[in-house]
Amino acid sequence: MSDDARRNADKVFPCLNKTLHRALNIPFPAPDKSNRYLRYRTEIDNFKKKYLYSTEIEQFIKVNAEWLRCEPYTLIGKNSTLNTLEFGKGKTDTEPKNGMRLYGPKTLSPDLKTVFFFICHLPDVHMASTVNAYMKGALPGFVDSQTQLMPYSFTYFPINKNQYLLYNNGLQKDTIFDAKEGYPFPMKLSVQYFAPNSTLSIQAEEGIIPGLFEQICRFSQLYWKSVSRQSLPVTLRYPEMLAQIVPHFARPELPRTGKETLWFL
Repeated sequence: MSDDARRNADKVFPCLNKTLHRALNIPFPAPDKSNRYLRYRTEIDNFKKKYLYSTEIEQFIKVNAEWLRCEPYTLIGKNSTLNTLEFGKGKTDTEPKNGMRLYGPKTLSPDLKTVFFFICHLPDVHMASTVNAYMKGALPGFVDSQTQLMPYSFTYFPINKNQYLLYNNGLQKDTIFDAKEGYPFPMKLSVQYFAPNSTLSIQAEEGIIPGLFEQICRFSQLYWKSVSRQSLPVTLRYPEMLAQIVPHFARPELPRTGKETLWFL
């Protein structure tokens, strides 16, 4: 250690690798995957009771005690294949981690040394729309009829003319929910649709929205780090990972090899 570090030992914190972590019996920090919907619902109700239902507030505005009710829509229809994935032995499953464990990959590599696999959707349909997905503020939405309060996956709600909440989680009908998958909040999607040869934004046709949202859900299954379902598509998850990694590099410029060769996250 430097002299400055030795003189301020109380401010020095070592970074431990996994081997030392286990040897010293130090618990690994784990993300909180408890039900955020239950916590947020309780906090919102407490806030309403404490601050909104008062004579002082009622002098200026009339607060509606009822929750805003929204009509849900689902991407899963009778003939939908959105949640069906193909694996080996001609079998299908709705969860990548179950299908890989039970049946293995759909196609085996001819190279016996290759153990890499990837998940893909064919064919890939491109639409002439743009989607801006972001999580500014929390708009969870609740379903009182379900114990988790979390809407089923592939459910979406319109919140105004061009904005929607899209739920992409591990909660599905007729399947056992694994709490370890977490309780992700929905994506807030702003959809802008442009007429051909025009820069004028118009309201998207009704039939375009489900197909566009289906693509977003499919992109969430292309995550390379695990076979667990992701709440965000890789088009958002990968840039997020890059933003987390970049500050740890001393050189901000991109090396020559990075400009001439393909990247793989």
